[in-house]
Amino acid sequence: MYDGKGNEDVLDVGPRMEVLLEVIQQSKNKVIVIAPFVAVVKKLLEAVRKEGYTAEAIYGEVSKYERDRIFSEFQSDSKLRVLVAQPGAMSHGLTLTAANTIVWFAPITSNETYLQANARITRPGQKVNQLIVMIEGTVMERRYYQRWKDKQKVQGLFLEMVRESRAYA
Repeated sequence: MYDGKGNEDVLDVGPRMEVLLEVIQQSKNKVIVIAPFVAVVKKLLEAVRKEGYTAEAIYGEVSKYERDRIFSEFQSDSKLRVLVAQPGAMSHGLTLTAANTIVWFAPITSNETYLQANARITRPGQKVNQLIVMIEGTVMERRYYQRWKDKQKVQGLFLEMVRESRAYA
């Protein structure tokens, strides 16, 4: 999170991290972890590597050449276990069926990007069941995820929640 002056404030994500690491540990196949912000992607990459997993990251600043190398390695190299990504940097036109699990570390606002990112593992050639895990910590996050499940747009969710809170005030 950033304050009004652009300084980074790190929030305690211990419980989310515990869930993430548990999912990675229990997955028999590769895992894609999705986070909405570059700073979070970088911190997750560091944490996952610290736990001993081989991992790479994809976000907007990663060059096309490097992305192509990482995607190819992820799909074909058994050593690369975890891909941590910003969803917009990997949501269209990829086949990543070496993974069967996607973990959403936090929600994003685009239903289209959510669907496209999940489609990376649900492609022809996928041989195992897929698992989409959505880590939530607030009512608003839970409602975002529920709208995604219901294939609804999340654009008006915040305004809807403001209206509801005023009705109870």
